[in-house]
Amino acid sequence: MKKIVEGGSQCDDPIRSIVLAPWGEILLVWRFMKPRWLDTPVQVPAESADEIIEPTMEAYTNGIELYKIDITDQKLVKISSSELHDHALFLGFSSPMLLSTKEFPTLKPNCAYITDESSEHICINMYGCRDVGIWNFETETLEHLGVVQSDHSWLNWPPPIWITPPCTSKVDIYEPRLDRQIWLH
Repeated sequence: MKKIVEGGSQCDDPIRSIVLAPWGEILLVWRFMKPRWLDTPVQVPAESADEIIEPTMEAYTNGIELYKIDITDQKLVKISSSELHDHALFLGFSSPMLLSTKEFPTLKPNCAYITDESSEHICINMYGCRDVGIWNFETETLEHLGVVQSDHSWLNWPPPIWITPPCTSKVDIYEPRLDRQIWLH
């Protein structure tokens, strides 16, 4: 048996997610994280100060690469965000998924909605800013979702996740769909 995923890209250890696309392809998403050093340490409650290992470091997403898994030829094929077919990608501790921006017009097409999923960083700095926002594949930048974190760093624990509430209609019971998202903090 041949390994489909071998070798690296811009980093030897990206966070990897496998996503089953609604159109039947299997996608592999590589998320690259880097440390950033802050001028001032993160504010933490006095009773938790001894739990903070690196109060001046935060991790941030500096790249996301998309691949299609070619089962027949047993290889990865790098794809552009346009091959998300007007879907929004959701990444984080919860299961990755793609949602149609036609069904949910408030979502941005061909972008990734991300929450912090680096367990190493989260455990090292539980009061630091979380990497939460919308990744724009064209500009390779992260648009943050407001300034709540900087004003209330205590809201960072536990880290935010994307959840899919259970569906109640008969159709959804027999044909489960991952199409209703809520961002919780």
